Amino acid sequence: MSTTAGSTQSSSSPPWSNLPDDLLGMVRQRLASLRDRERVAAVCKGWRAAASRRRPPASPQLLVYPLRGRFVGNKLLRGPDDCFVVRVPDKMEHKRPTSLRKIIFSEAPTSSSCILAAIDYRGSDVLLCKVGGRESGWTIKYMQGRTVSDIAFCNGQLYGLTARDEQLVKFEIDVKEDGTPVITSSHPLAIQTRHGPTYEDDPYIFELHGKPSMAIRTWWLPNHVDPFFKIFTLVETDNVKPYKYKWAEVVNFDEHALFLGSNWSKAVHVPVGRHHGLQRNHIYYEAQTTCPTNELPDDVVYSMTMYYSEHVYCRIDQSVGDGVERIGYHLTG
Repeated sequence: MSTTAGSTQSSSSPPWSNLPDDLLGMVRQRLASLRDRERVAAVCKGWRAAASRRRPPASPQLLVYPLRGRFVGNKLLRGPDDCFVVRVPDKMEHKRPTSLRKIIFSEAPTSSSCILAAIDYRGSDVLLCKVGGRESGWTIKYMQGRTVSDIAFCNGQLYGLTARDEQLVKFEIDVKEDGTPVITSSHPLAIQTRHGPTYEDDPYIFELHGKPSMAIRTWWLPNHVDPFFKIFTLVETDNVKPYKYKWAEVVNFDEHALFLGSNWSKAVHVPVGRHHGLQRNHIYYEAQTTCPTNELPDDVVYSMTMYYSEHVYCRIDQSVGDGVERIGYHLTG
């Protein structure tokens, strides 16, 4: 009797190859790599057809380089949009080796007046060199006790943002007879102190709407579980005030999306009908997390396996109702 009952139950159960599309989609959504998703599609015709009908989310817009603290021999800058490659000179004015954390262009690298600016990993030095000026190499500006967390060119001027105290430093640049750029002076701008909570992560600086702007990620709301980014732009105050500038919050980026990370921070123009997958008034950011790789959050949109079993997963932040959407790309480990 038990055998007959067992046979009846087995014959009445739908085969695993006929799993509903929505259930199979949930399974594929939880897989950590593209390779595993392709393996699922290769199981049988039914699963392959379901995979074609329910496409996984697009690959992350940000690719985080996982090998922290590891470097290759030659340093190159590559621009994916214009397909340019620029060799970064090793020679330095003071012959002192350093590791560069961020390198930025003053303008298009095809311009004869383009300058590279960089900061080292400690944020204690700001460096300059001329694109194509391999003989002149780098010149160094020692910050003498200040720590620069980020740098950006805005309207051709170089600015640096110091960690913790949010001082915006403006650098004056001159050019030697041989074309070598040098920082001749630096001075912090007179800015009203921003009122708000303290933060753990360093702020980012970038140009938005032609003005120096900064991004700060912290716990802005007491009842909000996770920290999130707010954006501030530099505006002038009344002349009667003892300070000339203040930071004003921005919640409308117009036709731009923001990309924020330890090695880059930039406002990217998103025209209508282009840049598939990018959305205006969105913040795409990189974040480190101590989350174990086998315990990813339940609301992960996309994940992929990197070297040494590290994961990069995409997660949409909970909305705070300010009209700005935030999407994080978290690197585990």
